[in-house]
Amino acid sequence: HARIGQILETRPEDQLGIRSAELAFHFTEAEPILGPGKMVEYSLMAGESALATYAFGEALIQFRRVLPAKTNLPEDSETAAALFGLARAQEATLPRQQLGAAFDSMSRAFDIYAAMGNGSGAVRVAEFALVQAWERNDGVELIDRALQLVPPDSPEAGRLLSRHVLAKGL
Repeated sequence: HARIGQILETRPEDQLGIRSAELAFHFTEAEPILGPGKMVEYSLMAGESALATYAFGEALIQFRRVLPAKTNLPEDSETAAALFGLARAQEATLPRQQLGAAFDSMSRAFDIYAAMGNGSGAVRVAEFALVQAWERNDGVELIDRALQLVPPDSPEAGRLLSRHVLAKGL
């Protein structure tokens, strides 16, 4: 699997996104030999690709694959990206009464981005429309926290404030 993955990586870069799920699979199988680096990289890529094509079940698989590999490591942007991707996939697949899990993933991703000083990552998470969280006011709190990370007259603040108004209305 390690050799297959390495050979596939040598193909033209414009096709890596197309083959990202295949690469993720091979590097997952080769993880005991190569470590988690390539598996995480391609699983994140495959998860985002799956979200973009509305393959939410596949996205769940890809993002869930990343998190155990990051368990004993410091939380970083890859962990946050996996959690945010997982939240978006959960929002699309879980029944309404279980959407708290999606908000928990989203909130954790926000916390990691904020702790790293990655305001744009935190804002991206806060802008995600998770209606269930807004109904519980958790989403409003997250938006309020994100507003603390951006200049008050910025486009990001404008987008966050529009989400805030929508959330309060709900």
